[in-house]
Amino acid sequence: MEMEVSLQHCLGLRIAAASLDTFGRPISDHVARGSSSNWSGGPKNRAPAARQRASHQQQSMLAGTQRWFCHTPGPDWRHSPAVDRRGGEANDVVSIEVRVETEGSPMTKTEIGTLEQVSVRSVWPKEAGDFTPWLAENVELVSDALEMDLELEGQEVSVGSYSADLVLRRVPSGTLVVVENMYGSTDHDHIGKLITYAAGLGAHYAVLLTEDLRLEHRSALNWLNSISKEDCGFFGLGLEVWRIGESIPAPRLRVYVQPDNWSKSVRESPDREDSERDQLHRRFWAGVQSRFREDRMDWAGRGQPSKEHWMTFKSRRDVSFTVAFCRLEGTRRLRVEAYVDTGEADRTADVYSYLESRRDEIEEAFGEALEWSPLEKRRASRVSSYFPKPIAINDEGLWPEAQEWAVPTLGRLRAAIDPVLDDLYGG
Repeated sequence: MEMEVSLQHCLGLRIAAASLDTFGRPISDHVARGSSSNWSGGPKNRAPAARQRASHQQQSMLAGTQRWFCHTPGPDWRHSPAVDRRGGEANDVVSIEVRVETEGSPMTKTEIGTLEQVSVRSVWPKEAGDFTPWLAENVELVSDALEMDLELEGQEVSVGSYSADLVLRRVPSGTLVVVENMYGSTDHDHIGKLITYAAGLGAHYAVLLTEDLRLEHRSALNWLNSISKEDCGFFGLGLEVWRIGESIPAPRLRVYVQPDNWSKSVRESPDREDSERDQLHRRFWAGVQSRFREDRMDWAGRGQPSKEHWMTFKSRRDVSFTVAFCRLEGTRRLRVEAYVDTGEADRTADVYSYLESRRDEIEEAFGEALEWSPLEKRRASRVSSYFPKPIAINDEGLWPEAQEWAVPTLGRLRAAIDPVLDDLYGG
């Protein structure tokens, strides 16, 4: 008997079909998707399960005209055998043409990528020549892993006849953190170097960063932590690189070893809460960042506004371009500066001397005289210009004027010094 049926299917699908039911019963009671599937179980308790299995993706796939097959109920329809549509008894299987419409527009399939780990060497072929210099410019990766506010103190810092890969300074305490990088699996040699560097530099924390931190060396670092005093400790970090599909690689530092109760002590540390002065600094630097974003898109400054009295807005090899509150002859001032620090006193002196040898050229490009400070008792040196008025961080009435001065002045300083550094380093 031929009849017109309307099938209410999963998730609001409306199916209109013309078909045959040899027993004259609505084919909506026993429609099944597929060419030869056994469909056991009664129609009344089957439909809810079908509704549950239907998904948004299925709705999209069902849209359009499709061919459906179902078993018509025989005398014992719950156990009727599967019949291939190409043969068998005609009254056991019927073919129906259906047009499926969904409520609203068909939904598109969401594509999900898969994380893929890639070789560290495919990103940085050499540890000393590629990875360590990159990490020196991206110290925030270590800061996030260790839950410390860190700044670069030096790279390849001499310790006797050896050199520590990176030396970082924790702010605001000023304590040192030494970092030893290595590719491959850890060995006794690098564990010994790490301890030697930490002792020679008087560092409070020592970090071994490696691709594979062997279990015996994890145990050694944990033992060192167990006998260390409260404000000293050792970290073991694993270096990984990941990507999704053809995306750019993304580094990840996995913490394998840290001082006992480190995360708890960091959360409870009183210096994690901003003081009133810290909050003033953050507000001032946020205003400077805002003006940089408006006027010079490549000068936005990385990360959150600093809570320190200074903030770096651009860095290149051996030189950072910074704005800082300071004292000049006993008076509180604000300056912009090119801060020269190679990590080694002799090398820093060479870079600074080269800049000073071209002083006339730099000052002509800048548009006025600059302050040249070799800082002979320190490893670093600076070239700077001062805001014309005395100012302290709590002089909020002067903030707009000072911020408006800082942005173009630091821009002019960078524009005057960059070409000279290009000549020094070959572009």
